[in-house]
Amino acid sequence: LDRSLADKKFFGETVKKFDSFVAVSPECKQNLEKSYPDYKNFCVIENITSPKLMSVGDADVLPNDGNVRVLTVGRLSHEKGPDIAVEACRILKEGGAKIKWYHVGGGPEKDKISQMIKEYGLENYFILLGEKSDPYPYFSSCDIYVQPSYEEAMPVAIIEAQILNKPVVSTDTLGGRSLIKNGETGVICETDPKFVSSKIIRLLTSRE
Repeated sequence: LDRSLADKKFFGETVKKFDSFVAVSPECKQNLEKSYPDYKNFCVIENITSPKLMSVGDADVLPNDGNVRVLTVGRLSHEKGPDIAVEACRILKEGGAKIKWYHVGGGPEKDKISQMIKEYGLENYFILLGEKSDPYPYFSSCDIYVQPSYEEAMPVAIIEAQILNKPVVSTDTLGGRSLIKNGETGVICETDPKFVSSKIIRLLTSRE
């Protein structure tokens, strides 16, 4: 969405050729309407996520070794903020936090992120699990879910984590704001590793 809006001339000419455009959330629809006030046929069809479809099984797929298990699910691409996650993990490690951060998903920045992990000595702290056909057992096994994205329209992973009653830390994106009531149904923070790590610490030290 953000990248489309950046090229308004192209997108403005394109919308005229279609009967309607579908947004994945009311917030996305509002952004489109604001940017293209002359086009009236924007509608919303939200992603459908049902607990009945989320089979997690009985297996505890993430090691229960005394460390707090942090999980991120998403592509290893810039907009998803994997670099923010690795930097936040480094800050937590240096601060003495007993955590292991697991990442499910592959993508074009795998080599870059792997190199960051090696440079920071996080091989035993930030674990790349690769792509998984069924990520739900990983959601079920984690203690905290983190969405470190630079931009999100409607992050289904946050919805899935919420369905499984996991505390969520999200950077301040359109999707994060639409799904989380800050301080009540999750925690929203600035798009910066220092703030992500501090909010994780907040969850670790505050049962409430």
